[in-house]
Amino acid sequence: MVSWDEGVRALNHGTKDELDMYDQLWEEKVVREEVATEDQKGTQSRVYFINKKIKYVWDEATCTFVRLRPLEHGTTFNTFHRQSGGLSEPAAKAKKALFGENFMKIEILSIWQLIVQQAYNPFYIFQAYTVILWCMQAYYLFAVCIAVLSIVTITIMVWETRRQSRALRKTVTSQSQVTVLRDGQKTSLSSRELVPGDVMLIADGLGRMEVDAVVLQGSVVVNEAMLTGESVPITKVAIPKESDTMFCEEEHKRHFLYSGTEVLQVRGGQELPVLVVNTGFYTARGELVRSILFPKPIEHHFYGDFLKLLGVFLLIGLGAMVWSFFQWSKIKGSWDVVFLSLDLVTFVVPSVLPATITAINACTQQRLKRKDVFCLSSNYISLSGSVDTVCFDKTGTLTEDDLALAGVIPCTEGDMGSPVEDVSQLQVEQPLTRALATCHSLTSINGKLVGYPIDTKIFSGIGWNLLESDPAVNQDYGMVALIRVQPPPGERVLPEDHEVAVLKTFPFEAKEQRTTVVVRRRASRLRGLRQGARREVPGITEAALEWYTRQGLRVVAVAGKSLQEGLEWEKVDLTPREVLEEGAMFLGLVLLQNKLKVETAPVLAALHQADITTVMITGDNLLTALSGPESILRPPDDRREGADGCGVGEGSSASSGLLLRC
Repeated sequence: MVSWDEGVRALNHGTKDELDMYDQLWEEKVVREEVATEDQKGTQSRVYFINKKIKYVWDEATCTFVRLRPLEHGTTFNTFHRQSGGLSEPAAKAKKALFGENFMKIEILSIWQLIVQQAYNPFYIFQAYTVILWCMQAYYLFAVCIAVLSIVTITIMVWETRRQSRALRKTVTSQSQVTVLRDGQKTSLSSRELVPGDVMLIADGLGRMEVDAVVLQGSVVVNEAMLTGESVPITKVAIPKESDTMFCEEEHKRHFLYSGTEVLQVRGGQELPVLVVNTGFYTARGELVRSILFPKPIEHHFYGDFLKLLGVFLLIGLGAMVWSFFQWSKIKGSWDVVFLSLDLVTFVVPSVLPATITAINACTQQRLKRKDVFCLSSNYISLSGSVDTVCFDKTGTLTEDDLALAGVIPCTEGDMGSPVEDVSQLQVEQPLTRALATCHSLTSINGKLVGYPIDTKIFSGIGWNLLESDPAVNQDYGMVALIRVQPPPGERVLPEDHEVAVLKTFPFEAKEQRTTVVVRRRASRLRGLRQGARREVPGITEAALEWYTRQGLRVVAVAGKSLQEGLEWEKVDLTPREVLEEGAMFLGLVLLQNKLKVETAPVLAALHQADITTVMITGDNLLTALSGPESILRPPDDRREGADGCGVGEGSSASSGLLLRC
């Protein structure tokens, strides 16, 4: 057995690991086993233990148990591409012995364990004492009532907990048939057999990803709503080739497919290779499930203070019991004195209190279940009663998901033009028009545009058409052109003459706050275009920006440049994003309006009436954020002019992060 206490901390040179992050004491069984090497020519000894579904192996170099990590630190993009041939069968077996099956096993506690868990409570111990004492005094009626009430409430809690545990297991347990490369050959097997290092082939209609993986080729449109709550499909692109950049999951999310996300569409081939990185509880979905199974312990101040108060009452009762025992023993028999003295404690602490609290928690748990809210530990429910502040995201929560396109402002050689409200009237030849038509990561699924609301609204506004091609070299462009856009037919416009192909896309990321594409017209030079937050695009005057943001408009800036003539596509494909964006000229502004939801005002009014503070957190420009929601976020008696009560996160600007406290 290994105990994760001060002795093991000392062994780990005083550093805290995941096991110790909550200052808990854990005891696990250490296992020593002989396993085959990857070449199956010998065996090796492995010492490990498993804690909270994660394996910790003994590292001879540091003489410590270290968390098993499928992805080694310092892995580069080149490393991923060198593994694109897949694993051999012996290597896959060795990895399966190390990491286990790609399956999240959720144990459900037995009925007896749950009963003990519920009954092992100071309240119920005291209640048992009360029932036994009253039965010995022939006070059966009230004793039986309390016993029956306790049994019923414990039964309800056990039944509800088991039901929700089964629902959780049903939600997270899944498997499917997948195609992988083993020994260089395509093999169909169960997703439970996948191991880190496998190369899996994904296609349209694959459904839910059962592993975390890196995209090696083409691009994939996925829905990450299950993990992030983001309802808008996201485009994931292949990691660059011939790059020694070290992979970081947080920084390179645009190349990473998470377990639990739904694959909607693949581009660049009928089957795209992705490299399996994490399986089972090591995946992003696995971490989410672990946080449910092993929640962070919360100090219940109310519960602790309540126990202290009962302790004081109990001391008072014990004192009264001792005093009464000596006084009554002079005039009554011994057994009567004992029973009457013991009764004094039951008067101090209400005997029906434990059953009442359990019944309330059980009813609350059932009400939450009807709202699809699962709670495996009912003790946490009462914490919600102490909430005094509620934080809201702005876009999509307080405001509508849909955006209204208010217009655009073209810019020619640094001169701002007049606002154009009907963007469909923009000239096809204008650089701004072509930028708006191509600078996005939209895709067409079953004839419907899918992507970020801003991109969808802008593209629909200009009226262009999006065409998707087969993953083959397009003769008009001399390279693969998966996405092409054309203007609508007109009296003097032939769509084919103004067609633009999107050759490479750097999808929008919150950190970058912009989208970048490389495009080409027929028989024309390559161009780099970018669209995003105004500070990411040079050449905008602050006066113009301030005027529009004060109107509550969201401002998106657009810029572009022509790449060097004669530049080979192979070099462009390997050029970093920052280099492609250097020297881009400002092309214009896009103005969008985001209206409040109808239900926002009454919900916030109800919170204010309950004396609960509301906070809006947004990445919008400061003036844009304050123009609309501020009037409803603040209680009527606490509204002030300006940005009073606003806080901007450390290291950010007013346009990158706003916290409006009301």
